Amino acid sequence: MDTGDAMFREWDVYDRIGRGNYMRHREVSTALRDALRSRSGPLRILDLGCGDGWMSDQILSGSLVAGYVGVDLSESALDRLSRRPCPGTRPGSARRNLVCGDVAGEVRGLPDRGFDVILAGYVLHHFPTAAKAPVLDDVVRLLNAGGWLLWTDLVQSAHESREELIKRLADDIDANWSALEPDERRSAIEHMQNFDYPESESWMIDQIENRGVAFSRWLFHDEFYGTLLFQKPA
Repeated sequence: MDTGDAMFREWDVYDRIGRGNYMRHREVSTALRDALRSRSGPLRILDLGCGDGWMSDQILSGSLVAGYVGVDLSESALDRLSRRPCPGTRPGSARRNLVCGDVAGEVRGLPDRGFDVILAGYVLHHFPTAAKAPVLDDVVRLLNAGGWLLWTDLVQSAHESREELIKRLADDIDANWSALEPDERRSAIEHMQNFDYPESESWMIDQIENRGVAFSRWLFHDEFYGTLLFQKPA
């Protein structure tokens, strides 16, 4: 996870959100793991907003991983990840590089066509709309021919404004995120109001397809979150 404030840099709060499944981590992980079964390895993985690695462990548990690069702002999350085995079916043979830094800055220095699969989980909505463009340029540049972008994020409904989605999600946080204390729920809502810039399905698809990478299908979708699969031409 990559965020503009300090709330989630210490991983405890986000860890409790994940364990509570409030952002559908379990459903998303299962959907991505099932989709990746059709990919033959070995795979080079870039994990943007990798957190503590729980999701990548689940997503890649059936995949042969040759290399894994994880990027996140949270030092505490990366410390947890570093104590996990590398993800995939042969953890001893995978090369891993963990980078503590801002996604936008770190992707600039990565090699063209260096990755077969890019995981962008709950990270790109932290960039305002105009600021997403250079990040998406780099994401597409980094994909190998035939590579997959798996974009999981908050998704606005058709004709819904940012403010309307934020209000719906704030109501859900107040009502259902019981693993967080009241002040932590308030901080989560304030974080979302100040730093979250979700986009609509049509915007997300248009932006990636305009960069030459085709939308394939939804892997998961509910009233707040979705995972879109894009594939670069072979």
